[in-house]
Amino acid sequence: MPWVPRMPDRTAVVALVKAYHPDEWRAMNEAGDFRFIKRLASVLHYGATYGDQRIEADPNFGLNGKRGNPHDLSPDVIAYKNPTVSFGCESADVVIAHGSPDARPGWQNITKDRDEGGTGAAWVQPERLTPTPLPDPEPDPDDGHWQEVMEAVASMRQTLDECVPMMLEARSHIAELHAEVEALTARLENLRVVGTTSREWGHGHQINLKVQQG
Repeated sequence: MPWVPRMPDRTAVVALVKAYHPDEWRAMNEAGDFRFIKRLASVLHYGATYGDQRIEADPNFGLNGKRGNPHDLSPDVIAYKNPTVSFGCESADVVIAHGSPDARPGWQNITKDRDEGGTGAAWVQPERLTPTPLPDPEPDPDDGHWQEVMEAVASMRQTLDECVPMMLEARSHIAELHAEVEALTARLENLRVVGTTSREWGHGHQINLKVQQG
């Protein structure tokens, strides 16, 4: 009888732990370090809180022993208890392109039972890691933090939409002022000065000026 998949997809949890523990992720990807996979297994098995996100505990999650050897852990694979599998557990690869610059969080069920040519797997009890103060997560285009950026953009767009009517009204007032200035300029251009004198130019003279509009 074929085995029945029971393991839920926890890609979002992998991405969240990566965002909060980037150094452990890099050490895992570049040097095969086990701190990241142990922390992920602890979070999945015992539950944890990251910021305002709560990861519920699921005691079926654990570490994965390669080829059924509990002493040979996989740095990028999580196990999940499943009695329908002859080895007793399913296995999920949680790092796509592990060991490369393109490595990213994922969740690929790689379970193969014995009659499918599988070489075995072992479920290993994870250690409950002591919670430590968490830093702010690193921005990651592959996780949900871009939602915050999109919300900020939407807020800026709303502010701009509210400013447009005021800008149009100001533009209308400027056009009216411009028309008034043009009219005043035209009137000034039509004015001329006419001067008359009451006597010949000499030491003393009187000048009468008046403005006429042509």
